[in-house]
Amino acid sequence: MMLSENTIVKMLNSLMTTDAGQVGGFILIIALGFVYFGYLRKSSTEYCVFQRRVFIGFVLIVLAHTVLDSCVIHDISKSGNPDISYILIAVIHSLELFLFQTHLFDNGYHEYLFGTLLPSEKWSEGQPILVFLYVLLFILAVITSCWVLIRILSRRGAGRAWLRRNQTKKVFVFFGGDKRAKLLAKDLKESQPEVKLLYVADYDPEAENVGMSVWDIIKRRLLGRKTVNFEPFDAVVFAKVPLKDVEGTDIGIQMGLKDLSGILANKDCNVFLLSDDTNANLHCASILQQSGCKAEIYCRACREGVNRIYEEAMSMTPDVSVHLVDESYLAVRILKSTNELLPVNFVEKGKDLDGQGGWVNSAFNSLILGFGERGQEVLGFLYEYGAFVNKDFQKSAFSCTAMDAKMDKIAKDFRVRYPGLKEEKGVHYEKCEVGSDSFWSYLDSSIMGLNYIVVCLGDDRLNLNIASEILTVALRKGKDLAKNFVILVAQEESEYLNTITVNHLNSIPQYHKCVHCFGGLEPVWKYQVITDAVLIDKAKDYYYAYKKAADPNWEIDKEALWNKREQQILMDADYGNRMNLIRQRSQDYANVLHAATKLALVVPEILACRKEIAGDIPNLVAFKSEHYSGSDAHVRRVLKYLAVLEHIRWEASHAAMGYVEGEKKDAVKKTHQFIKPFKELDAKTQHYDYLVVRTTFELF
Repeated sequence: MMLSENTIVKMLNSLMTTDAGQVGGFILIIALGFVYFGYLRKSSTEYCVFQRRVFIGFVLIVLAHTVLDSCVIHDISKSGNPDISYILIAVIHSLELFLFQTHLFDNGYHEYLFGTLLPSEKWSEGQPILVFLYVLLFILAVITSCWVLIRILSRRGAGRAWLRRNQTKKVFVFFGGDKRAKLLAKDLKESQPEVKLLYVADYDPEAENVGMSVWDIIKRRLLGRKTVNFEPFDAVVFAKVPLKDVEGTDIGIQMGLKDLSGILANKDCNVFLLSDDTNANLHCASILQQSGCKAEIYCRACREGVNRIYEEAMSMTPDVSVHLVDESYLAVRILKSTNELLPVNFVEKGKDLDGQGGWVNSAFNSLILGFGERGQEVLGFLYEYGAFVNKDFQKSAFSCTAMDAKMDKIAKDFRVRYPGLKEEKGVHYEKCEVGSDSFWSYLDSSIMGLNYIVVCLGDDRLNLNIASEILTVALRKGKDLAKNFVILVAQEESEYLNTITVNHLNSIPQYHKCVHCFGGLEPVWKYQVITDAVLIDKAKDYYYAYKKAADPNWEIDKEALWNKREQQILMDADYGNRMNLIRQRSQDYANVLHAATKLALVVPEILACRKEIAGDIPNLVAFKSEHYSGSDAHVRRVLKYLAVLEHIRWEASHAAMGYVEGEKKDAVKKTHQFIKPFKELDAKTQHYDYLVVRTTFELF
């Protein structure tokens, strides 16, 4: 037998008039309130999740109260037909709940809900079940309002509590660089979800509130045009002063974040200084070191000049390690790992009568437009990766022209730091404003011979405009864009623009998909990129395999071998020795990245059996005079091409590091006795280049 709705309501009302029913209802309200309180508290440190939950709670409470109140108003009015005004009044009453106001005891409501209740009588009339619902919704609304006020007025307090709870956790701390910090944090959330992410904001919101009323504070926080989205960080804390203004060693106390010092002293933690003000980042790194920070520090700054000296000096202690994070350097590092954009793909690969390769049959001519930090990094890349060997075992023709409107000022300093990158080596520096008549005149006369153009003028839109105009000039001159030609366009932030524009340009058949972007923030700001985690792991393999190729009796394992050199770099009292070890380590990285270029010059037949061929290259201990112990003359010739190529690459990389030819190796003076043609080296020295080829064949 089904009970009618009125029967159920009467039964509930009857139950609620008893003492037990009222106590039970009170307990139920408290329990539901605690559940809702816990629901909001669970997300209180996650800004966007908390916002979403508060909004959902607000909407549901308003809807439920509006329906309930509309029915009650209709009954109280004793009107035959419901009126739209009832709903409007009910909505207003619902919103007033969140201002801690209820109408339970207003005239009309009181008599309807409570009936006639004398002090000596029990509750025998009215609508107890509706009172229960009204009180429940009021409690839920109060909890919602209180949590919003807590978030608005006490954000620093919530941050301090988070710091105390996570003292022993693995926390990555971010200072400044909002956009880059969020990209890096997003990557970390996906790759290392167990790590806690903390953002330290540069201002104190409570300091802004001095002299303001509570209502004005609420309006500023809720109605201000500037909204702050802290996702995907686990917590945000607000410093009393920016880190760049902190002096001395009591960093946590000065910032009003006493418990932050405990996190910074944890060696498992990382610190990222990502402000646009790179001088402030460098200052912050020294302050952190002085304050006892043991965490790994990643400092956004250019990897040039005094900054490199600063990085080296800061890292010469066992307690702290500072790494410069240079966007331009990393953008080009990614370019070196992008096989399809390597210079080797834009030259004509040579083959002899037997179809064997290892050499190139065309010149590599390149053009860099814009010679700022990114353009300078690109020149080093092209000089090393555009260095090939020709059929006669000589360096093939190379030319790179760099253009900038301020080249007279830039080149003067650049040539002092990199004296090996000079005119007679094929590097040309031209003072010319890109887009001027003289620029288009130069392009008109040189476009037919160019293989590789890089546009990095510091403006995403301008870069794309210049690239599209270059394509027009190239087609007008009759250049075949499908053959050994590419334009790289630096694009940092305009993803919406470059994706659509580049896709459109590459959809035009005559352009043959020759336009590519590089250097975007998103691919750079990934944890494995800025820490070089993948590259370091491969370099460890390479270093170990190279040592084994030199001496097969080498017994120390890979990790121990790498760590031994790292300790020598850290602890060796001789500055020259340390710098030489750093140079050697850089060559491990370089040979890992250059492997794709070497293999691209090898024909498939040799490529398929490269591991067997590697076994026919003697180790250094067994070396007498023959670099190859096999009987295949064609393989012997290809191996020589690759060994000469490696020496040319090695020379180019040293020139890009500022080295010149000298009587002996000196890492302080940046001289090296082997910066000379391959044929002028003795056989044993030449064999080191063969060992690089052997290691490449074994590992890649």
